[in-house]
Amino acid sequence: MVTRKTLGKTSLEVSTVGLGTAHIGLPPDLVYQQHVLTPSAKLLRPEVATATVIAAMKNGCSLIDTAPRYCNTASELAIGNAIRQWPNLARRTTITTKIGCKYPGDGFDHSYEAARSSLLESMERLGMSRFDVVYIHDPMGHSMEEIFNGTLRAMQEFQSRGIIKHIGVAINDPEVAADYIETGKFEVATVSGAWSLLNQTALKRIIPLARDLKVGLVVTTALERGILATGYIANRKYPERKFSPECKSHIRKIQTLCEDWNIPLGAAALQWCTKIPEVSSVIPGACSPEEAIQNLKWGSLYIPEEFWVQLKPLIKHFDIYQNPME
Repeated sequence: MVTRKTLGKTSLEVSTVGLGTAHIGLPPDLVYQQHVLTPSAKLLRPEVATATVIAAMKNGCSLIDTAPRYCNTASELAIGNAIRQWPNLARRTTITTKIGCKYPGDGFDHSYEAARSSLLESMERLGMSRFDVVYIHDPMGHSMEEIFNGTLRAMQEFQSRGIIKHIGVAINDPEVAADYIETGKFEVATVSGAWSLLNQTALKRIIPLARDLKVGLVVTTALERGILATGYIANRKYPERKFSPECKSHIRKIQTLCEDWNIPLGAAALQWCTKIPEVSSVIPGACSPEEAIQNLKWGSLYIPEEFWVQLKPLIKHFDIYQNPME
């Protein structure tokens, strides 16, 4: 059974393994093309994407994350189809979206007007009239004053009308994410490129701030672009990641320990992230129903405490994150 935790100081109970939908429904060999080479295309298979959402909900997932930018709005459309087909399951699921970039080719627009229209369009695609959580999406490159007078002001107005319950930040840059969490204006935050078996950047600022301010954390990159699901695979592209020979060798040491205990590497990677109280959930991406179900099984697999004791000396920080803005 998938375990649940309370999301920070909100009253939301979410599954410790959720569903990230940035590449939902994509053939695995097209993930890099979709997100790096042709982000403005819609390469996903709609029927597979919708089936993935349904499979996740049926197997205990109660946190699904999306954004207009994902697959050029097709991710939200697929989730909307799943909601219409299985409304009872959807009512038990927290579905989060973001404001900042409506279409990949347009870049990020955090003006007040763009924020309002972005959420209204997301509501139409998803078929939702209110949200438990909406995030400000990647405000890097904009001043905090601009964000607060634009996107945040629009979100606060939606919040006053009961359309948004909790406002969060989803930022693909750990330092900028910490700056926004530190303001105390946000109840939820995603953690990207900063918390995994290979990267503990979040210990510097994000986790202490979340602890003090009771901000709920959701980790988006626990599997580090897949390398902590399969181990290193030669010639595979890992966007925004650079794995040194030492890091690859270290991953193999972790794999060996997992093999000795008959524990999948992916299960160890996902569950380790949520062992601390500040992290409520991990939302690994899934291309297919099979991947979504596998992630949920990894999240609910029993792992003896002695395994964690033996894993602890292997937890090591590597500078693997490559900031896309640099």
